[in-house]
Amino acid sequence: MSYAINYVRADLGSTVQRRQLESAPMTKILRDDLGVRIKRIHDTVEAKVPEAAVADLLEIDSVSPGPLLHGHDVRRHRAGG
Repeated sequence: MSYAINYVRADLGSTVQRRQLESAPMTKILRDDLGVRIKRIHDTVEAKVPEAAVADLLEIDSVSPGPLLHGHDVRRHRAGG
């Protein structure tokens, strides 16, 4: 079990349905369902203590740090490029 916070442009985010997010990561939805040609994503991982609400949802101890993944710098292929 995990959770993610995704930041996408409003025109893309408004087309994503909750049921899609329950079965696939955002990058897969962007690529496969919305046709976004992703060129590169830079991910970083760090340890972080989760917020109490998140720890409850994940059924983990709220005082133990867990992995936190950041995805940055999404570059899209441009038509003709």
